[in-house]
Amino acid sequence: MADAMASSVCDSGVGQSCKMMGVMPDRRWLLSYLVKATILMGFLYLTSLVLPCAPPIAAAAILAILSIIGATSAVYGWVMRKTLKQSEYAKEGNLAKLNEGRVICFAVCFVVSAASMVGLALESPKWSMLDWTIVVLAIPLYGLVWILVRMRLRREYAPLFLPAGVLKVAPLIVAVLLFVAFGLASVLTPPISYESAQEAFLAVNRAYSQSPSTLLEEVEYLGSLKDGLVGYGLSEFGRAASPFYLVFHIALYGFIFFGVANMLGVCALDTRELRRVFEPLQRIADQATQTRPIVRFAVLAAAMPLCFMGLFVVVDKQVSRAIESGELTPIQQFVRDQMALSVFVLDGEYYEYQAVQELVDQTIDDAEALRREARETLVPLINASFDMRIANVDSYLDWYYSLPADYERLGSIVTGAAESYLEEQLTARIEEGVDDSELFAQLSHFTDEADSLRRSFSEGMANSRFEGLPSWLFKSVTVLSDSVIGQSLAPTQSLMTASERFAVSGTAGVGAGLIAKKVAQRAVGKKFFQELVTRVGKVIGGRAIGSAAGGALGSIGGPAGAALGLAVGAGVGVGVDALLLNIDELHNRDAYRAELVDAIEQERAEMLALFEESAEAE
Repeated sequence: MADAMASSVCDSGVGQSCKMMGVMPDRRWLLSYLVKATILMGFLYLTSLVLPCAPPIAAAAILAILSIIGATSAVYGWVMRKTLKQSEYAKEGNLAKLNEGRVICFAVCFVVSAASMVGLALESPKWSMLDWTIVVLAIPLYGLVWILVRMRLRREYAPLFLPAGVLKVAPLIVAVLLFVAFGLASVLTPPISYESAQEAFLAVNRAYSQSPSTLLEEVEYLGSLKDGLVGYGLSEFGRAASPFYLVFHIALYGFIFFGVANMLGVCALDTRELRRVFEPLQRIADQATQTRPIVRFAVLAAAMPLCFMGLFVVVDKQVSRAIESGELTPIQQFVRDQMALSVFVLDGEYYEYQAVQELVDQTIDDAEALRREARETLVPLINASFDMRIANVDSYLDWYYSLPADYERLGSIVTGAAESYLEEQLTARIEEGVDDSELFAQLSHFTDEADSLRRSFSEGMANSRFEGLPSWLFKSVTVLSDSVIGQSLAPTQSLMTASERFAVSGTAGVGAGLIAKKVAQRAVGKKFFQELVTRVGKVIGGRAIGSAAGGALGSIGGPAGAALGLAVGAGVGVGVDALLLNIDELHNRDAYRAELVDAIEQERAEMLALFEESAEAE
């Protein structure tokens, strides 16, 4: 269809000439453009993967190649304008010779293109698959825009200047369309809310953080600063610097897309048109078919990327040396002043100051609230549990001061297990009827909550740790003391200690009679059982008295007397035992009871103290 439209303007006699001048697109042109543009986009994609890990000389070479490609279409348009202007001057005049110069033209176009390519190199590694899809779709888009613009402008330009006229308009249209497409993609992407510009800055993906090129790593920090402030500014536009960085962000992306469109423009030009960049202007105006390029311009075009590479490597080394010497580069100083990051340092690790401060304050509040709730729940259960054990002290002493119990103790002292026997009996009888299942269930629950709070604190600290950021970025560094962490977790320590004291866990539960065993251990520590064993020894002496009385009766009455003596001896022994028990109970029961109650109360006091510390502080 485009060929038919072009044929209506170019008669059959000049149709071939029209094609040569770029008026009519043909299949050969379209195929050539698509192949070159596809190769170019593939090179751009590989650049995004390779450049972040390329050494300085390789990075400089890649950027130089992209820059010369991007500059070519701009130089071509400039040369064609010079060609048009050349027609105003006499062929041998000084103005014509002056107009022939292209040093400024080459230099300006290359520098602008290089700046655009550096921006592209910094941004492209962060592009998503959707972003790359948009860039790839620019290939057919540019071809379509080129054809449509050329059809529209063919009536306005002479065939010689038509490609240059199209290059004035097509790249701009494509750059605008790309920018709009990227904007729509950004709108479709779920927004990320940041509480601060610092948080947004730290969230930026820095592809060049481990780059062998110190210069690219440094320049990327400017891009990260821009991305962070723009990301934060989109949700919090009140920040004074955000509008500036948002405008800078828009301008940078427009600059990048215009550079991409310029490179596609080079793909749209055939070799004959590209050679005009180095040809004499008068020969171009005369549409000469055989023309030699001006050597000095070709040399200049080759020298510019080489100079760029050399300058890049030199500057990269200078920046690297400045950093190694401990000096702040201008970029570092600017970024640090803008971010004003404050950090905590703990064991050589850096943590975000604000995040850790908020974490510590929140943990203290949550831990104290948990301890208050635990105290309100556990203290009544603890008191009820210990009150029941104190009530069982009397039942234990009732058993203790019974004759069957006395003889059982006598048997245990004979076997040498008196103290352990008494401890077992105390444990069993003190625990009789006591049900601590609710106490331990609640204690296990609060212990799990305390453990969860500790894990959350550890995770929060880990999430607040800065990784891969240089120390120069931190404007304020404060040493984080271990006591700060201890203070924030202190309210949970009472719960953990209580759990350890009574061997309570979410799965293990608690051993039966554990509290009474601890009370018994206290009693052992006070030599309570040793005193009881001594008292049992006295019983043996009492039995000796009973046996002597029975033996005396047996010596008087013969065999009958002997039997009577045994009975009387036994009766006297039991009576003596009962008498001794009564005497012992009368003199010692209250003291024994006080000692047992004191042991239980001490255990209770230690348990309650774990939950009363905060009450005293309040």
